[in-house]
Amino acid sequence: MTATGVGIIGYGLNLIIQFTYQTWFGSNDPQSILHAAARGGPLPFLLSFLGGAIFTPFGEEILFRGVVANALNRYGAFAGVVLSSIIFGLAHGVSVILPVAIMVGLLSAILFRATGSVWPSVVLHCVYNGANSIASAFGFAPMP
Repeated sequence: MTATGVGIIGYGLNLIIQFTYQTWFGSNDPQSILHAAARGGPLPFLLSFLGGAIFTPFGEEILFRGVVANALNRYGAFAGVVLSSIIFGLAHGVSVILPVAIMVGLLSAILFRATGSVWPSVVLHCVYNGANSIASAFGFAPMP
């Protein structure tokens, strides 16, 4: 339950970050292809949802929390949470996605550290990405 709530909070923070970015730097959506797929009809939506909201979070959380954060945790909370989140963000590229991915990484890493399990982080990430997919399907993407 906590992971689901944190995923929803993360989606709200995502909107704030993206609207702020758009105000400061203008429109530039590096994930426009994903938004277009979500709006492309039932089959493209289903495929993008499965890929983005199920398979991607599973793989990313196993790698970034299960391997990277776990390895960095031996150097303390800062390394395990903050450094793994920065690495997660950088892996997503330098654009509006960077601060958003760092934020999701921080939420996931805190949850991972608190629970000692990668599974709540997987749920959080699935909920967060799923909210993005559904919002995109209804034509609501923070950036045009």
